[in-house]
Amino acid sequence: MPVKLVQLVLALIVFFPIEIEAQVVDLSAHNPANNLGRKITYFKDSTAALNLQQARELFKKGKFAEGKTDILNFGNSPAAMWVRLEIKSSIDITDYLIVDVANIERIDCYTGDGSGWRKLSAGSLTKADPGVRSNHQYIFPLDNLERGTVNEIWLRAQSRNIMLMPLKVARADNLYLVENATSKIIELCFIGFLCALILFHLFIYVSLKDRAYLYYCLYILSLGMYTIGYLGGYSYLLGEPFRIFTYTYPHLFFAIGFAMSILITNRFYNLKNLSLPLYRWTNLLFASLVVLFLISILGYKALAAWGAQTFGLLVPLTLAITSLFAYSAERKAVISLSAAWLVFIVAVIFYVLSLQGTIEYKSYSRLVLHSGVLLEFMLLAIALGQRYRFILERQRKAEAANFKLIQTHNAELEQKVAQRTATLNDVIIKLKNSDEIKSKLFSIVAHDLRTPFDSMLAILSSDNIDLFDAEELKFMLRANSNHIQQLKIMLDNMLFWARSQMQDVKVVAENFDMLETVDLLTAIYQPIAREKKIEIKIQHDSRRMRVRADKNHIQLVLRNLFDNAVKFTPPAGAIDIHLYNAEGKVHFTIENNCLPAAPQKNNEAEKKGLGLGLSLCEDYLNRNKSSLIRKSSGQSISFAFELPAADTEI
Repeated sequence: MPVKLVQLVLALIVFFPIEIEAQVVDLSAHNPANNLGRKITYFKDSTAALNLQQARELFKKGKFAEGKTDILNFGNSPAAMWVRLEIKSSIDITDYLIVDVANIERIDCYTGDGSGWRKLSAGSLTKADPGVRSNHQYIFPLDNLERGTVNEIWLRAQSRNIMLMPLKVARADNLYLVENATSKIIELCFIGFLCALILFHLFIYVSLKDRAYLYYCLYILSLGMYTIGYLGGYSYLLGEPFRIFTYTYPHLFFAIGFAMSILITNRFYNLKNLSLPLYRWTNLLFASLVVLFLISILGYKALAAWGAQTFGLLVPLTLAITSLFAYSAERKAVISLSAAWLVFIVAVIFYVLSLQGTIEYKSYSRLVLHSGVLLEFMLLAIALGQRYRFILERQRKAEAANFKLIQTHNAELEQKVAQRTATLNDVIIKLKNSDEIKSKLFSIVAHDLRTPFDSMLAILSSDNIDLFDAEELKFMLRANSNHIQQLKIMLDNMLFWARSQMQDVKVVAENFDMLETVDLLTAIYQPIAREKKIEIKIQHDSRRMRVRADKNHIQLVLRNLFDNAVKFTPPAGAIDIHLYNAEGKVHFTIENNCLPAAPQKNNEAEKKGLGLGLSLCEDYLNRNKSSLIRKSSGQSISFAFELPAADTEI
């Protein structure tokens, strides 16, 4: 008999379900800061196709469940959630229903006044109806309820990510306590602090060009947008279009931020040298975050939300292990960097477990995450400060080393200048002696040539030559025979000397620095050029231009070229000298301005036999297996030749 009674009771329960009654919220005694999760009933509409009437029928059949926590967590599901709440409205003041979360894509609020139902909509991807306040929370006015009576309020919420339902009700006279809660003030301060960190480290990046600071700025910006802009709902501060973008693709900020955290750690520890397996693992994580970024861009928000929870634990844990490994490997681990990842992973673990329902989600759960992120940012800033100090110290050491090197170089340069000055003085003395010998030689030659020719011209041009008889002419010729004989001997000696010189010229090849020779001749001709206000410029592609040739021959060639350049360059002109290495050759070019008629005069001089210097240059260069190349264009003329580089056979 008792068994039959139990069966009867069970049958009555099945055919006549008991309607679940929610607790009535009396606004006159209710604290607006309290969440109403335990005072509501809800139903999960897996089809997301039920309307209000169908939902009410299901409630009457007892299909709704009672809320067990202050903030309901409906998980990551595309299903629509129906929520029913009963409140006793105020008599003489407007009441409000607050959905204190920002990431629900659409919320429909149904309120009735006895004659029908009014529907107001809002959401992160839904434009709010007139009268609904949509910012980091959604505030629905309950101004059509029957005053002082118990009224039903129905909510339909749907989102493609984890759905939390922190519900509150308030009156017009205490609504400000909800709108300006302590959590909002803390989060706004958090936003200001993040902006200051970004600007400060962006300035350091511009100054140092160290990419670690750029990664840090992108990390703060991306993770800040995810935690404050998306989870906290403050993306509305940047305008409605940006808010819609944030809630359409929220996890791309997550992917960028965590990818930057990997780059920051790699920048600090150089993971490839620290541990190859760790380096490969972090590269795999980085590639996975790129995939998460693409999934978010493609609009798979639910899948991206699952990925964010997974990588939100995996990436910080990997980075914390990396820091510990760096310390164990006796490398210089940055303690603040390690602490940053550890703090962050604790905050993320707490928040993820709250979202998954392992830990009951409380009103302060989001603040725990924000506080952990803020502390992590501060610890990372300390680590970057230590890096900045290290970079400055390294720069100071480099500057000190460079200063010491400059001092040593200056001392060597002064010694070299002193040696070159002594050499130059010797050369100047030799040139002066050579000039004196040349002057004496020309004086002797001019005197010896002029005297015989003057005597002969005196005889031949005499007006009275017809008056002289044969004896007188013989006497005058015999008187000048000595002069004629001296002239012949001098000419013979000059011819034999020239012939011996031309026949006995030998090439004695040696290695020497072409640039040194050019510098020396430049120093010699600089005073002459300075008198004519001529600028001599030397360009070369190497500090050493060693060639193999007869040094005396090349010096003669260069002296002639320098002499011609200075001689034919007009005042205030320029002489350009180019030296460069190419294909085992050292190339030399001297180019100077000249008067328009100078090239023509130079050619005429050669035809008249006065271009002996250039002829000698060509001859000596030919003997050294080179050639003189002359080019003229407009009002400039250039001479060029090339010589084999040192240690090359001529």
